[in-house]
Amino acid sequence: MNLSYREVSPHPSLGRHIECYWFLRSRSPTTATPESILPDGCMELVLNLNAPIRRLIRDGRSEIQPPRMLVGQMDRCIVIQPTGRVDLVGVRFRPAGAHPFFRLPMSELANRFVPAESVFRIEEGLEDSQSTESRSRALDRVLRNAVAGNEGDRDLDSVTAWILGADGRVSVSEIARHMGVGSRQLERRFRTGVGLSPKTFTRIVRFQSIFGRAPSDVRRWAEIALDCGYYDQAHFIKDFKRFTGESPAAFFASDNALTRVFTRAGRKSHPYNTAS
Repeated sequence: MNLSYREVSPHPSLGRHIECYWFLRSRSPTTATPESILPDGCMELVLNLNAPIRRLIRDGRSEIQPPRMLVGQMDRCIVIQPTGRVDLVGVRFRPAGAHPFFRLPMSELANRFVPAESVFRIEEGLEDSQSTESRSRALDRVLRNAVAGNEGDRDLDSVTAWILGADGRVSVSEIARHMGVGSRQLERRFRTGVGLSPKTFTRIVRFQSIFGRAPSDVRRWAEIALDCGYYDQAHFIKDFKRFTGESPAAFFASDNALTRVFTRAGRKSHPYNTAS
């Protein structure tokens, strides 16, 4: 698949909430083979400005995705397939960054793909411009207006950045101590602000750290598993299959262009950089 991928930083006032805007285009129409998009601990607002994207469902059905959709936190992979030319614009929120914009418990959107207009007003005119810069400025305008006056949960911003910096190798009890709250309150704040339980969030972050270490020699998987904080190879493979639906060997034997773009290792932005 001939893809062009670019990331642009949002306006500095949005940096605490938004990791980046991303732009994905193909140079020609494509009907690519299905590819997996993996959980990464972030919500995204995705605007499709060209051919529809089809999502494949495990029971054999498929669904055409809304042209403007909010993708909730995922704890399992999804499989998608472009049906023609790709022209996607995305807003990648930081782990706790979406809540100030949508102002409902993020857990209500988990594993859901919601038409954006049902929860958020998108400025018209993005389709009229081919310029990445003008599209970025349009996103800045609507998102700055949407979040005005809502600071969000700064403690949750801080602790999720800490978890990302530790590649998810943090226990739930350590997170509770770090925030100075009990386990029930911690669970509520994560589900409200992030959309996942703290345990699931740390598992996803640890899983994503694999892609920065993925070996060409499969005999090194045991070493990689320990390096990523798994206590044995069986535990590592169980998590990997949960989040990808495949074994590590099968997954990395495939040519997953979209998957590589959207794993943390393939990004140009650094999600643990919380500069505002």
